Amino acid sequence: MTRLTVSWFALVLASCAKDPPPPPERTEPWQNVPTTAPKGALAARFAIEGRCQAIVTLPAKEETPRGTIRVARGELRTNLLDLSTTTGTVELDVASIAMDPVKGQDALESTRMARNWLNVGDSRPEAERERQRWARFEITSVEDLSHSDAFEARAIRVPLAMADGQATKLDASAPFEELRRIRLTAVGRLTLHEIRVEKKVPLELELRWQRPAEGREPPTALHIRTRKPLVVTLAAHDIVPRDTRGEAVTADQKLLGVRVGREARVEISLEARRLVSD
Repeated sequence: MTRLTVSWFALVLASCAKDPPPPPERTEPWQNVPTTAPKGALAARFAIEGRCQAIVTLPAKEETPRGTIRVARGELRTNLLDLSTTTGTVELDVASIAMDPVKGQDALESTRMARNWLNVGDSRPEAERERQRWARFEITSVEDLSHSDAFEARAIRVPLAMADGQATKLDASAPFEELRRIRLTAVGRLTLHEIRVEKKVPLELELRWQRPAEGREPPTALHIRTRKPLVVTLAAHDIVPRDTRGEAVTADQKLLGVRVGREARVEISLEARRLVSD
């Protein structure tokens, strides 16, 4: 065997001893597998009941005027499996405010003065009153949710009141409703006197079922309340002392900060019922 043949044979053996080369990398796209499963959808709409309780206080140096707004309207839309999608509007009728009596004024006079300041007094033209009367909060997003999925909140069974006003004992046969509570902060825009201001409002939602929420049945009603008062700065919405014609009363400016607070603190309690699609 010649030297050239031996060298060639040795080269072949050496090449066979090496590990086979790795397979080429796959160039076609891999299947996109999500890291988390997508959230489901359980859409629900709720109409705000017309009767509400919104307590307004205006703490000042000498007095703390207090009144109550009792008329509301609006609608909320949400996905009960992902409450971060919640949007909607809540409107309060400031023309329905009724004030408590204060020193030197009975309730009727205090109410008349408050409505004049809000430019919705009885003597104002009806078209003007209608344009000014609704304080509108538009919810554009929510944050700080205690539970994103409504059904993850702890279920609470509450006995229903009987006709005589006494609650029944909670046993297997007693009627009851089921509650689940969610804490959140509503982010949106408050429009009052046609002036819009960005606001965040800490809320508690109480979802109510007339029977146990088996599966994913939407609640029949909501109770909505503020966890902290909504603070409204009067000057930011051009709320100033006014007469029955809606004209500013310069002499009464001295009341601000002394007998009437420069800020209104509003504690809201609302009921809403679920709208069933046709």
